[in-house]
Amino acid sequence: MAIVSWLDAVLPASRFLRLAVVAAIPVVAVAVAGVVLAAVTWDRRRDYERAAGLCVHCGYDLTTNASGRCPECGAKVRPVAAGAPRA
Repeated sequence: MAIVSWLDAVLPASRFLRLAVVAAIPVVAVAVAGVVLAAVTWDRRRDYERAAGLCVHCGYDLTTNASGRCPECGAKVRPVAAGAPRA
């Protein structure tokens, strides 16, 4: 209710514009939440791939690779330590 009274003071002439602004607030909140969720998911996927010994660029299994480059895509990677636990 406070938002509507604030909008009455800011936009007194246009009832449609007030309605559009009030309707847009939940849409923007959902969009921001979606972007945050996507960013967290992306970061967790990269952490999983690193821990599992996979290339973070293409997903190639780097378990026995000691060259420092992915043979599939050519990206620089950290060598997987011998005996490192796989996720």
